[in-house]
Amino acid sequence: MRVFYGEWSETTFQFKKISSVTKPQTPPKIPKDEKIEEQKQLIPFYNEKTMIAGFPDLNNSPNYYFERYNSELAYKAWFDKTFPGLSIKNIAGYPTTHVQGFPDPDKAPQYYITRYKTDSEFKTWFDSQFPGKTIYVVLQVPPPVQIPSWIKEYASWWATEQIDDKSFITGIEFMIKNKIIIIHNLQTSQESTEGNIPEWVRNNAAWWSAGQITEDDFVNAIEYLVQHGIIRV
Repeated sequence: MRVFYGEWSETTFQFKKISSVTKPQTPPKIPKDEKIEEQKQLIPFYNEKTMIAGFPDLNNSPNYYFERYNSELAYKAWFDKTFPGLSIKNIAGYPTTHVQGFPDPDKAPQYYITRYKTDSEFKTWFDSQFPGKTIYVVLQVPPPVQIPSWIKEYASWWATEQIDDKSFITGIEFMIKNKIIIIHNLQTSQESTEGNIPEWVRNNAAWWSAGQITEDDFVNAIEYLVQHGIIRV
């Protein structure tokens, strides 16, 4: 293209057609590089350990539960009824490891998890003693919520209204049922509701997809939708 501004000047422009936004399919296509099968292998074990939300509490030591079981008749009766055929050590105890005295039943799982994240010497020692294993596997407690990173894009599509509420709900239901989104201690509702998705949930999806809030905050929004029967799993 040549342009005249008092004198001739010549430059080159490239014109490119911008395609329209392609809306995602529902259910969404699963990326092949996600370790979905590896995640599925963890599910049976963790379901056994976390049949009830918040039990065992990561902030309580195994000995806390042992003492309650042995000293409170009502607590013992509840436990035996809730977990028939399993001992309190099966549910609240640590496994035996090759390191004598580790894990210490007087210390809560959260103590070790926090220490692993903040104490570099402890992390180095742990990794040398349990190569290839996470602190969660060794302690036999649920790992943090697992949501593949590509789901952020899906949440962003919904937050910006590139997909409608029904498509978003169907997609989340599909991903939960197929263990793509893994939410521990999820309590499902037995009641059906036609309620609309609260606006704060859409805001959470937008903020999470932009990295402005944590994954746990986004999971809390999903849990709300399940507990109120908006998402059915």
